This record gives sequence, structure tokens and C-alpha cells, in this order.
Amino acid sequence: MEEENPQNNQNQSQNQNQKDNWNEEEWEKQWQEAQEKAQKQKQQQLQQSGKQAGPSSMQIDGQGVEQIPEDQLPYMTYDELLQFDGIKEKKAYVAVCDIVFDTTGSGFYGPGESYHHLAGHEASVSLSKMSFEDVFLDKYGIYGMTKKELECLRDWYDKFTLKYKKVAKLKPKTEDQITEKDKEDFEKIKNNNYNNPCMQQ
Repeated sequence: MEEENPQNNQNQSQNQNQKDNWNEEEWEKQWQEAQEKAQKQKQQQLQQSGKQAGPSSMQIDGQGVEQIPEDQLPYMTYDELLQFDGIKEKKAYVAVCDIVFDTTGSGFYGPGESYHHLAGHEASVSLSKMSFEDVFLDKYGIYGMTKKELECLRDWYDKFTLKYKKVAKLKPKTEDQITEKDKEDFEKIKNNNYNNPCMQQ
């Protein structure tokens, strides 16, 4: 059996602390690395086809928003996303289908604006139901949706992709990360103990 190296343990501890202490500077570094990787892949593809690489490697969706391919986005946790509510951090991020979008300056998700309550949260279930109730926030992947709600969610995802930059992938909640609040919210949903659950579009 190989002898344990204390230095390795120390390095592992430092690496774990770095992961736990995620900040925007670290994310910017990861995002830049993803962009460079996408640029390199694009150049290789174009070289194989005999074409020249353009100024941007990123996908351009709909109205011209440049997007890094989703499989190259850095990860973000729910706790990290919560910081980007437009107050704790000036930027306002909203997650849809576990993809985090930068909605800063849109006129909808900042303090005092119509959809500010969604900033810093995974908003898929809330948007699919067109509900402003907090019980539906951060429930994507752990709450079942109807076919109609899934269709509505797809429309919202397409809208976000057209308008806002994708900045990260949200790490889905595992079973052991489901909180007591989540369980209480499920009870409220089951018993219809919330207001205005299905607003009309």
C-alpha cells in the first residue's frame, strides 16, 4: 500500500477551499478559457474545411447574442447563483433549464423591476407556470411539470437564449441537497397552498 503524502493532502485541501470560495474573478477566468477553447476548435474546423476563422468563435443565436457552447460553460452552484441577485452583486443572473443567463441591465430583473424576484435563482418552474410564488424557485429537476408547462418553459428558454448571454451551467441539486424548505414548498404545492399558481400569458 502506497504511503500517504501529507503534501498531497494539503494540496487537496487547498484545491477544495478554492472550489468552495468561488468568486466572479475565478469564473471570468474559466469563461475566458472556455472561449479560447471554443475559438481553437472553431479554427480547427474551419482549417479542415479550407475556410478562414472569423473574429468570434462563439455561436450567434437569434438576435446576435454571442454564446459559448453549453458543454464548455463553467459550472455554478445554487449558493453561488444566489449572490447574483442585483443587490449582493450588481449583476443579475437568472437560470433557465439549468443554464445561467446574465440579465443585467435588461430592465426586468434588477432591483425594483418586474421580475427581480427571479434574479439569483433557477426560475424554470416559476416561468413554466407564470407564477410569482417563491415556492417554485430553485425547483427545476426536482419537481415534475406537465406537457403544457414544458412547452411554456421551452419558449422561455428560447427567449432567454436570444436576448441574454449564457454565463454558466448550474449544478443540479442532488437528493441529499434537497432542503427542508424544498420539502415544505412541495407540501404547499401539493395542497394548493399558494396564491395565483397559473397566471395567463
